[in-house]
Amino acid sequence: MDTTIAAAIQQAYSLIKTGKLTEAQDILVPLVQKHPDAAEAWYMLGLAFTDTDTEKSIHAFQQVIVLDPDSNRAHEQIQKILADKEKPARVSTSPFTVAPDLSKPASPVIIPPPPIPSYQTPLEVLRQSNSVPAMPMPVVEEKKEEETPPKKRNFAPLVIGVTILVVLLVIAGLVFYVNSTQVVPALKPTAVKTRIIPTDNPNLTATPTVYAPVFHAGACPFDVPLGKRVRCGVVRVPQDHSKNLTDLIDLPVVVYQSSQASADAVLFLQGGPGEESLDWSLASFDDYVMPILKDHDMIFFDPRGTGRSKPTLDCPELNTVFLDAYYQNRAEDEAFQAFLNAWNTCHERFIAAGVNPAAFNTTESAADAHEIVLALGYKQVSLLGISYGTRLGLTIMRDYPEMVHSAVLDSVVPVEGKMFNRRASDTQYALKKLFGDCASSAQCNGAYPELSTVFDQLVDKFDKKPVSIQVTDPTTGFLANAKVNGVDLMSAVVAGMHNSELVPVVPKAIYDIHGGDYTFLSYALGARGGSYKTTGLGTYFSTVCPEQVYVTTAEELDTDLNVSPLLKQFALTGLFGSTQNLFALCKAWDAKPAAPQDSAPVTANIPTLIISGQYDPTTPSTTGEMVANDLPKHYFYTIPGMGHGATVGNACAAKIMLAFLNTPENEPNTSCLTAKPFAFFLPYDGKQPIAVSESSDTVNGVQGVSPDGWKKKLPEGIYMRHAYLFDVTQVQATAYNSNKKIVLEQLENSFQKDGLSETPRVIDTRVVNKLTWTVYATKFNGEPVIMALAQTSTGRTMVLTMVVSAAERDAFYTGLFIPMLNAMLPLW
Repeated sequence: MDTTIAAAIQQAYSLIKTGKLTEAQDILVPLVQKHPDAAEAWYMLGLAFTDTDTEKSIHAFQQVIVLDPDSNRAHEQIQKILADKEKPARVSTSPFTVAPDLSKPASPVIIPPPPIPSYQTPLEVLRQSNSVPAMPMPVVEEKKEEETPPKKRNFAPLVIGVTILVVLLVIAGLVFYVNSTQVVPALKPTAVKTRIIPTDNPNLTATPTVYAPVFHAGACPFDVPLGKRVRCGVVRVPQDHSKNLTDLIDLPVVVYQSSQASADAVLFLQGGPGEESLDWSLASFDDYVMPILKDHDMIFFDPRGTGRSKPTLDCPELNTVFLDAYYQNRAEDEAFQAFLNAWNTCHERFIAAGVNPAAFNTTESAADAHEIVLALGYKQVSLLGISYGTRLGLTIMRDYPEMVHSAVLDSVVPVEGKMFNRRASDTQYALKKLFGDCASSAQCNGAYPELSTVFDQLVDKFDKKPVSIQVTDPTTGFLANAKVNGVDLMSAVVAGMHNSELVPVVPKAIYDIHGGDYTFLSYALGARGGSYKTTGLGTYFSTVCPEQVYVTTAEELDTDLNVSPLLKQFALTGLFGSTQNLFALCKAWDAKPAAPQDSAPVTANIPTLIISGQYDPTTPSTTGEMVANDLPKHYFYTIPGMGHGATVGNACAAKIMLAFLNTPENEPNTSCLTAKPFAFFLPYDGKQPIAVSESSDTVNGVQGVSPDGWKKKLPEGIYMRHAYLFDVTQVQATAYNSNKKIVLEQLENSFQKDGLSETPRVIDTRVVNKLTWTVYATKFNGEPVIMALAQTSTGRTMVLTMVVSAAERDAFYTGLFIPMLNAMLPLW
């Protein structure tokens, strides 16, 4: 950091400590204006505004997150501001916090990846959409055991148990606070087609008109990524393309432009149905959008009824009844009746406002996509759909094949597939696949023998006697109590398979639960959804009622779900407890059956890449095979070790996708599929030392060795293994400008404030490289922590800290901690 900036920050910090916040603001505001990439200055500015203007304070801390997405300090400060309003119980997510030394930021929160667009059942959507933005989870005091009447079931675990981590994947995109917001002129001429409606058209309810799709450029709804050219605006489309073309709705559109002037375009099709797209594009920009922009423009739009589209089909009436049922232990029948009443109210409100919910469906969205492409001036585009977006993509391929150059379908929802009817059998297929693959692997079977049997026994055990656990919301750290029965346990495991980052650890999670370690359950059942996420519930039901519900009957659905009593019960948790209830909701929504051709297989002669995740329980590879059999020009690949949304977060799948988009007429190189075989996670046993390399950290003033392949968090010098989504294993080597006694006191105070559960105790003393090290053991949020401190001849204190799971503590102590300690030296 520039010495002038550092001096200004230090001066501002001194003013903050003495309560002179206005003076500190006077220093920091011009500083961040001149140096917008100075994360530490933004952090100090957040502190300076904390007591005077919480909105500005949150804005500053969000800017820190933009510059450093793993900044735990900024996340914690935002949560503290929110917590001051609600005063709930909470836990910290990091032990690496020594507040007096501002040059030593905290350890990163383990942040879930950007959300994967997901095909969801009704209660999954309710669970997602009614998560209160940025609101802490209340602590629910556990009640004493009471006998439950036969048909009365606690609605809270019912809702929690519905593929919980689908919700986790709906983490909102961070807002990029940079100073480059602009509307970039179109690089391509706008070719507009007109549609003339004759006066004798029997469907026309208004005067004859001419409709031409037009892109109305405007300011971007977010600050665009630095240095990128982005076109933002709105395309107005008919609410019903078959009727009154003067009754228009607004769809926001964003085009990220490639540096290649002649680039073609990729149209992204969001999952859901009912999920927004624009914020997702920003959250996924670096990892997902940027690689595509090398050779292609990329188009995003919020589908009708969602996000920033106008009108949206949100139903805030459901928020109250959902939270009431969740926290007040309403019986299932009572809770459903409240839902039904709320649906009626919501539907009546839309009708009174002139909104026709029946027009918010896949066929209309396909027409919207066609109008958007025309308005932007592209002759053809490639489609990229994930989950429900694949059904929309297939509909576009059927209705507008002339505009489609090629298509990528990831986690396929076939138009002819009855996905609700398949829920039990698809779940059974995925579970059998995972258990069978583990059994056939010598390493996995050795670590987790008879995994299927252990799982079945656990489900039976939890069903007979539900287990009370404290769940942690991974996005906020707030606590709540929950009772987990067998279906809830199955829901959590299936959700882990849905989330690709959790797939490798599912066998371990089952054995951990078997041994009484409920970390996985706490993580899974505490997931609450994203702070800024919007979901169009009306759009969801307007889509699935005609396309998934009315293509079957309640009796047929009951029969198809009857794979086993447990699987049927599990499947029905996503369908409001009964098939009759599901049909009742669609009736309340006044949904009408779709046209027969909307469920006919698509046979378009378009180059298509079909991707499935090996363990995806929501859209398994069998749905990909179903579509592949109908498309004459297709490539179909199953991605090893992946769950839902295989192109998100998998380098091999992304490589295949990019190769296909560049030359869809050629089969992509798929050698990466076999280059590194997938393996389930196995705990480190210490039989082999951790591979390390020499390292020098000038920021933290230390040198030594660090673990190979671990993610390094700067500037703190923290190395994280990140073997799975909630892996706590991390190590930090640093030095402080204080003596050993003061540093130890600071560490203890920080730990006690943020979650230390044991007083540090000395477990070893050793002299290495003329440094006398004292090694301490303690626990942070129940996980083992090892700390070693040594004072240098210059009065500075070297600190090596490791957080690790209990099962791996001893192995990592000898295999990594001691080798790092033996090599650690001060740089000055």
